[in-house]
Parts: sequence; structure tokens; C-alpha cells
Amino acid sequence: MDQPMTDEVSGFDYDVALSFAGEDRAEAEALAAILKESGIRVFYDRYEAADLWGKDLYQHLASVYKDRSRFCVMILSRHYAEKLWTRHELQQAQARAFRENREYILPLRKDDTAIPGVPETIGYIDLRETPLHQAARLVFEKLGITPRQVWHDIISRDVVPGVKCSLDVRLGGPVSSIALEALARRLFDEHKGASFARMFICYLLPGMELNAGAWATTHFNPDLDVQILGMTLEQSEQLRDRQPVEDDRQIVGRWMQQGPGVSGFVTIFRQGHRVYLEETFGDGSQLSRELTESRANGETRFELKERNDHQDYWVLDRSGYLSLRDGDGWVMRYLLYPDR
Repeated sequence: MDQPMTDEVSGFDYDVALSFAGEDRAEAEALAAILKESGIRVFYDRYEAADLWGKDLYQHLASVYKDRSRFCVMILSRHYAEKLWTRHELQQAQARAFRENREYILPLRKDDTAIPGVPETIGYIDLRETPLHQAARLVFEKLGITPRQVWHDIISRDVVPGVKCSLDVRLGGPVSSIALEALARRLFDEHKGASFARMFICYLLPGMELNAGAWATTHFNPDLDVQILGMTLEQSEQLRDRQPVEDDRQIVGRWMQQGPGVSGFVTIFRQGHRVYLEETFGDGSQLSRELTESRANGETRFELKERNDHQDYWVLDRSGYLSLRDGDGWVMRYLLYPDR
């Protein structure tokens, strides 16, 4: 991918520092994922876990929120008003805003709780009315930054001059809805010389077969409509963070499934003398089932130990790819689990 289009000469370590209460982590994590994927240098505690380890957090966070960030985005709520750490972060951000006499604190409100030190007259974005991806777009505008371009490869193209253009595009991995929208508009601009009224784009992730479903679509018909059919980048980040400590489990492999209605992760592991398949779905729920295991021709075949009316089974090939099959043959191929 291209390098982040951030202000490297600004003298700041971060474009944005996020300040939030623990109860509002879901919103903070989703926003952080969008910003990070789009090339923004964002301070979010979980991204800094190794760096924060062993530090005097009181002093370190004071420097982050007072000196080392271009802007401080605060997710304000009744929980924010109750926490000692958010009070500390707010005090440092206030000192910075007072020192520079310009906007530095960018509030995102979840409710109408009055926050001591944040004037009611300060402009804010209401998260009850504004989705997070739109709030992220406003952060880009405030920074004067264009989200970095997404790596892509056009694998098929069908143009009917004056009518429509259809593309199938391979991506390097899941991206945020903002990055996907930016790519769609770029592709539209690159092809509009063909003089079509509509444009339909299907996006595939690595390992996904052409004409076997899409991870996402963007359609100009004529207005742009963005649909992520599989697991979003934010969901992917959150699910990876929820993966359990392995304790006594011996992991055989972990894969990602992407597509309408089948988004999540699949893990095959051994525990004692038994083998299990664990599915983690997009909503965080899990299902574990015991398997039997056999090997032939360099491949490993896993079947459900319980009754299986559909005759489903899984094949792990020599390259580490896992595929789901049934009595009629191949059903789907899982994607390699993304690196953390």
C-alpha cells in the first residue's frame, strides 16, 4: 500500500489522540481502526500496549494529550464524566488548547452529559446522529489529510459504452468503508471516459474465487452505495482481540471466512487427544464442535464427529489453506488468518 499521507513535518508523534472511558471502548476501537487503516497516526491505548508497559502512565499520558498530538478526539458520555483518567486527559488537553488558543479538542458526544471543563458552546459531533465512519471522514477533513490509497487489482472488466461499467477488483485485505468509498470514486473517475451512466464494482479478498460471491460492493446507480457484505475491518480487529489465551489448546490453524452471512474466524485445535473446530462469528458468538481426523495424499481431512446430514467436511492442504466441502464437492475456501 502507499505510504500514509500524514503531516510528517508537523513535529507531532500523532495526528489524533483518542480520549474515552472504558465503557465507550467499542466506539473508540472502531474509530481507531478506521483512522489507522486509512493512514492516520492515532494514539489508542491498545495500539501502544508494548510502549506503555512499565511507564509512568500519569506522566506519559500527560505528554501525549498536551504536547504530542495534533488533535484530541474525545468521546464524551456520562461515563467520561465519572472517570479519573479521562479527567486527567481532559486537563492536559485543556492546557494545550489554552496555550495555543485554537481548536484542539474535538468532541464526539454519545449523550448530553455536561462535562466539567468542556464548554457547552464548543462545537461537537453527535454520535446519535452521525455514524462513526462519517465522524472519521470529518477527522480527515480537520487534518487536511487524504486517506491513503488502497492496493487493488482489477481482475475483470465489462464496459457497455453509454450504459454501464462492471468491475471485479481484488483487494489486499479488508479495508474501512471510508477507504472503500475513496477507491470507488477513484475507479469511477478513471473509467468515466467510457461515458457510462452506471458503475458496478465487486470486491474480492485474497483467496476468494471470481463469481463466487463478493466481500463488498460499490454501485453508482447513479448515486454511490457502499455495501460491505462480509466482515468489516472494525469487526475483524475486534474479533482478533477477543481470541482466547491458548492455555492447553494446540492450534492446528486459524482462518477467516468472508461473505454474506458467513463472516468470522475458524480455528481448528487439539485439546488432549481430541480435535475441535471453533467458529467465531461477526457478532462475537462462538460454536465449537468435535472432529475426527484423517490424512491422505499430503492433505488432512476433518469430519464432524456428530451426525452430519449435509456430509460436510474440511480439507487442509499442503499450502495451509482450508476448504469446506460436502458430498457434492467443493463449497468454499477460507482465507488465511491475517497477521495481527
